Amino acid sequence: MSDHAQPSDAQEPQPQEPQPRAQSEQQAVPAAAVRLPQTGDQRVDEALEPLAGVRDLPPAEQVEVYVGVHRALQDRLADLEG
Repeated sequence: MSDHAQPSDAQEPQPQEPQPRAQSEQQAVPAAAVRLPQTGDQRVDEALEPLAGVRDLPPAEQVEVYVGVHRALQDRLADLEG
């Protein structure tokens, strides 16, 4: 037996090339075309409207939209309870 390391017959895994995105991801629907479901409560529907365009915003601005929607929904719940 030799003191020299023998190369292994097993090959190291090769990095996989990125797979092409699904057709739906390649042709994303613009936010303006997103239709949110209607809840039947006009004030809730109005509170949710900003979510239609949120994915086109930078992450920091998305957070602001989510906080605003959350606040509006909390206000609506408080009106119903009070």
